[in-house]
Amino acid sequence: MMGNEKKGAKAMPDSWDVLVRIGSTGDGDAQWCETVTSGQLQRRDSRILLSYAECLTEDGRDPGDTTQVKLLAEAGRVMMRRDGAFTVAMVFDPSAPYEGTYHTPYGDLRFTLITELCEVSQSGASGCIALRYGLAFSGAEPDDRQMRITWEERKLC
Repeated sequence: MMGNEKKGAKAMPDSWDVLVRIGSTGDGDAQWCETVTSGQLQRRDSRILLSYAECLTEDGRDPGDTTQVKLLAEAGRVMMRRDGAFTVAMVFDPSAPYEGTYHTPYGDLRFTLITELCEVSQSGASGCIALRYGLAFSGAEPDDRQMRITWEERKLC
């Protein structure tokens, strides 16, 4: 046996199936929008990796409208990668703005991301990421946005 393991004790899993809730405001819209999907959570030291699929249209009929999202989160910093018809990488870090390119089927858009708040909390297979940030495309004034992503272990009935 290694370390503090006890004979017969079950080890905490490093990976869970989770239910993910994504709430956000943005694009000049003050209305809170929320979606729910299933995902996968992995713990890596003090960081977490949260993966889920997000549908970009309300009806969800076109598989081409689905984006794969991966969030690598630690205290005070979140890296997001979206892959699909719309592809982007973003770093939410209040200590520095992030500049990147949003790749769309209609062309690329340069953006600047200014993070005001980045809070990450977790306990076992549940947790929350709260973000408040400004997003400016092609040098325009930033739009204020908020995002809250929560997850909890998905249990079988």
